[in-house]
Amino acid sequence: MTDLFNEQEMDVFLSSLNQELSSLNSTDRLLSDLEQDMKQSISQIKSSDEKSRRKMAATIGDAYYTDILVQDSNFFVRTLALCNPVTSPAILQKAAEDAQRDPYTLLVIAHNPNASPETLNQILTYGGEEEEVRQAVLANPNCNDILRVKIENWKNQGAES
Repeated sequence: MTDLFNEQEMDVFLSSLNQELSSLNSTDRLLSDLEQDMKQSISQIKSSDEKSRRKMAATIGDAYYTDILVQDSNFFVRTLALCNPVTSPAILQKAAEDAQRDPYTLLVIAHNPNASPETLNQILTYGGEEEEVRQAVLANPNCNDILRVKIENWKNQGAES
């Protein structure tokens, strides 16, 4: 009787294992399909005409795709993607690092409400000599007291000169 019980346990175990493997295979297929869809979407975005890319950059509601558009070769597409409020803080930080000597791009990033305090600090470090950049950092909702003091000190040093 024990052998029969062990065989039944083994059948239940194997059946359960088979269901789990089937579920994993389904999950793998689903992930593979999603990956293909994303690659196709990226390809469609990159091959779109400039007007369509501009519109997407300004209106797309997914940070994954704004990252693609922030890297676009067209200045206006990049700028609109950097203005898009769904652009992630990480993308904005990388863009600020890439634009160290470009006060206009730093200004655009500083206006994005997703710019983190760390990114705003970077922007001050790279472009703080520009009054417009400092004002954009001050206007950002993520500007903290430390940044405000830093900007105030900057103004005071300028007034002393």
